[in-house]
Amino acid sequence: YKLAHPGPLRLRTEAFGATPVRAKANRRFAWSMAVRRLDTFQQVRSGAVTCSATASGKRIKVTGRFVRGRAECSALVPARTRSKVLRGAIGVRAGGKTVRERFATVIR
Repeated sequence: YKLAHPGPLRLRTEAFGATPVRAKANRRFAWSMAVRRLDTFQQVRSGAVTCSATASGKRIKVTGRFVRGRAECSALVPARTRSKVLRGAIGVRAGGKTVRERFATVIR
């Protein structure tokens, strides 16, 4: 069945993760999340993915896209940032709504 008057669109993040689990200097680091619509309970598989990251307080280049139904961001962790903090965020905009998650990890 289909609802005649569905409620307002809301998004929820699910299954946030990163690969590898800990960031390493001079290596690629990726973080991702699944996003679900709460009005239909279907997984969001398209939309705008926005990413940002800083290593030791300096912005680094990040790319974002959907991969196998998950929003994913990836970046090359700069060399000489060992024992520093990598902070980042990932956001998805779909149907006029936005959902965002943040993280922080120590670079090994």
